[in-house]
Amino acid sequence: MKQVVPPTAEATNFGIANAIEQNDAAEALRELALALDGGAQPFFLLGQLRWVAEKMPRQRLKAAVDAVFRTDEAIKSSSGDPKILLERLVVELCGPADRRRINSAPTQHR
Repeated sequence: MKQVVPPTAEATNFGIANAIEQNDAAEALRELALALDGGAQPFFLLGQLRWVAEKMPRQRLKAAVDAVFRTDEAIKSSSGDPKILLERLVVELCGPADRRRINSAPTQHR
């Protein structure tokens, strides 16, 4: 039986999602870089990040989903390098609840 869509690294790599769920920004950024270097499309990765955002605890859910939509809009409107925008989103999703809006603050590295 033939598969309609062959498995790819993009379809099976949830390293970014797993790292975000563990609040491990360094690992999530490493996984993001590996995915982008491996040819993953920013919109596919944004879809993964949306899935993660929708699984956030109730108190962080709205901010997480809002961050995904802001990033989506910024990528679509060419408001920045998609890699940088995705990195900011990853850090925001990993961060504590009191640091939800890093897109309006200078980028900080852990």
